[in-house]
Amino acid sequence: MKITKDKLKIYKKYSGNIGSWARLGKRKEYELMSDDDWHLIGELIQELELIEKGLVSEHYKDRILSKFDAVCPDESTKQELKNWVGKY
Repeated sequence: MKITKDKLKIYKKYSGNIGSWARLGKRKEYELMSDDDWHLIGELIQELELIEKGLVSEHYKDRILSKFDAVCPDESTKQELKNWVGKY
């Protein structure tokens, strides 16, 4: 599973509200993004916030950042996701 700019656009369009996406989403959006993608984006935002607030151990931080690197293919996607910490 990879997080892409297109998936982030969809997540942002619905302000991170999966219920709104489920009710109002377009077929093309459903073809591009799964519920698992949606939950992964939300999970990463929460985990990055925990890191930012210093609420995790170094071991857990390393695990989160490894997952983050594995699912975000490029630096601009990573940076956009980091910018969302505390907003969604």
